[in-house]
Amino acid sequence: MKGKIILCASLVALLSANSFALEIYKGRIVSHKEWTTGDAKVVYKPANKNTLIKFKQQRMQSQEGASGYVSTYIDQTQGATSTPIYINGSHYFYIINNTSSTQTYNYTLETCAFDSANTAKCAYYFDAVQLEPNGYLEEVNEPQLQVQFDKAGTYQTFASAYVQNYDNSSTQINISSNSNSVAAISDNVKS
Repeated sequence: MKGKIILCASLVALLSANSFALEIYKGRIVSHKEWTTGDAKVVYKPANKNTLIKFKQQRMQSQEGASGYVSTYIDQTQGATSTPIYINGSHYFYIINNTSSTQTYNYTLETCAFDSANTAKCAYYFDAVQLEPNGYLEEVNEPQLQVQFDKAGTYQTFASAYVQNYDNSSTQINISSNSNSVAAISDNVKS
């Protein structure tokens, strides 16, 4: 019996450690789109509690105002030519409707790896959300972009997130966050 209790407690802890992805209070998502460019593939993972706590602490210390906060981060990575690599990012959105009317907010995140000065392999995630007065949205998302490169080199990687609202000219918001890193790719030498 004691073993079953420990097993159940362990399962609850494991499931709750990565369960937060999106919280909406007094609102709803009205549109959602995801797409990629090039041969990129992506998986959007819910963030773990430590990532959520880090972003919340950053938001509390931010001087950006009460209507919204956005933060992004992208990891440095390395790999070999003609072998898929995974580029991990983190995106955080917090939007609150401080107006007396329902507002629509658009938020977009992108994660990209540039394979030349003019082309990139990217993943995009877009939501339009309506929030009633005093409603809010909080989302943490951790995209894992899968790409591969044919030539050895150092490739720029990029993550960005932005929120826009145009429902009422007196309450417009337009906030963004960007993060840059690199993917170091070496020749895939076969023995």
